[in-house]
Amino acid sequence: MQDHSVTTRKLDSRALKSQALACMSRCQCWGDDMNCKVAVGGEKCLAIVDVKRVQGSKLPELKKDVSLGSHGKRQQLVKVTDVKWHPKKATMIATASSSGVVVVWDVITGSPQPLRQTDETQRREHTRLVKRVCWHPTQEAILLSASEDSTVKLWDLRQYKERPPVTFRVGSGTTAPQIRDVEVDPFNHNTFLCSTDEGAELLYWDMRMHEIGPKRRITASTESSGNGVIYSVNWHPTRPGYLAAGSKDRTVKVWNIYSDLPDSEVRPEVSIQTLASVGRVHWRPVQSSTPSHQIAEVSMSPLDVDLNLWDINSPLLPLCCIPAPHAEVITDLEWWDSNGEIIFSTSKAGSFAASLIEKAHVHAAHLCTSAVVWGPGDMLALHCDPVHFPEAGRKKGPLLPDGSSVIPSANDAVMLPLKGIMTRAVSPPAVPSDPRPAEPKKQTFFEKMFGSRKRSQSLMVVQEPAQPMRMDVLQPYASAPPTVSQGGGLLYCTETKNSDVFRKLAREYRLTGGTPSELCQHNAKVAGEVSEELLAVWMVVQQLVQLEP
Repeated sequence: MQDHSVTTRKLDSRALKSQALACMSRCQCWGDDMNCKVAVGGEKCLAIVDVKRVQGSKLPELKKDVSLGSHGKRQQLVKVTDVKWHPKKATMIATASSSGVVVVWDVITGSPQPLRQTDETQRREHTRLVKRVCWHPTQEAILLSASEDSTVKLWDLRQYKERPPVTFRVGSGTTAPQIRDVEVDPFNHNTFLCSTDEGAELLYWDMRMHEIGPKRRITASTESSGNGVIYSVNWHPTRPGYLAAGSKDRTVKVWNIYSDLPDSEVRPEVSIQTLASVGRVHWRPVQSSTPSHQIAEVSMSPLDVDLNLWDINSPLLPLCCIPAPHAEVITDLEWWDSNGEIIFSTSKAGSFAASLIEKAHVHAAHLCTSAVVWGPGDMLALHCDPVHFPEAGRKKGPLLPDGSSVIPSANDAVMLPLKGIMTRAVSPPAVPSDPRPAEPKKQTFFEKMFGSRKRSQSLMVVQEPAQPMRMDVLQPYASAPPTVSQGGGLLYCTETKNSDVFRKLAREYRLTGGTPSELCQHNAKVAGEVSEELLAVWMVVQQLVQLEP
């Protein structure tokens, strides 16, 4: 277990006087990589946190600076679901609320300015909870708000009292989808993208043509029963048209909105399978000219409270993670510096934290990289990392007959013939018989699928062989495969039929480009053309994938 005091520093709910934090926003126009201010919001809480570097420590010092809306009628406005600091004005903050009100705050005076709500009797512009607010990156007076009432509204702060906001409506009636997130395209400031729940769509709009409808309507998930909700979207900071989307179906997908393909044919460039529903995603910033390829992701499930960092070039395993920076579910995250070394996060426990990626837990460093497997033709394949013995009193490597002291290095493989390895069979110890009548054994799920199989009644003891065979790289089913290795055992199966089967499965199996259920269904169809047993394996995998609701 890592020392969390090294990886994370945080303010708890008592310091912030908060019950639950839902969001945060870093002030981009004040401060630098040494100091900054962060606005955090939640239930009965809207505060400014002062972040400062400390000499001799890579983690910053966190201190509550200002608390907004803590007195009188302002408390009615402080039910914050989202907060965004103005990108060019350090004194202005916009918040979304669960009551449907969008509020602009003055940080200096602490005074709120509700949009289109000058008194209690006036109708609110949003009729349901507002999920997200988003400032225009270049037009200082333009603000977007996305709500569960199936609308995105564009506010002009210069004339919001005289003119109603421009409304972008996704649907109407009780079956209209709720909007979960909205972001302005950083490379085309006249457009924005929003995500929905029902239908799991990515809608790309032109602000100048709200009556026509979205320019693009991409279905991002085919999951049924409401599992395709897209909770979060984030544009790539340097690569035009690319964005990351996190959804309830436990995936993070990278899309190219600028694709020339029709909407119905657009597929994700990368699909990352996570452990639970994804609540927030955020690209990691980089200073170099190389595009960022790492995504920070947090879950909405209490079963996964880690902050994970993924590399889209290696989507099967997180690059690293910050183990449980909060006591409860993380609700929002944002990077601080341009190097992407420190990341801020908030939680339902009402805490705010700054975590150091440099001290994160690296999963790959703790994986076992040695493997052993039985192959066709009574063959045993071994793979392991190099193990160096000390010079003084070192022993010979157990696998190399030439006396070498190094076990084969990584990416090497050793094929061992059974002759000389399997030296004896040892019977298991006798168990006293039970005088009671034996109860009928229940069939397991796998026995029902495949039938019961008789297990071996002996233990195989592996000893040092006389002449092993060593290869730098194992490439099964290469052209003109040898039939017998130098050690006298089969290297791999030489039947032409099996070689063709391997090539067919390698070409037609799919590991990405769809949901786990879709991939299992496709691979089961391919395997069924080859073997009923392979088909049954994919059917079992598909059932296991569908177990989680």
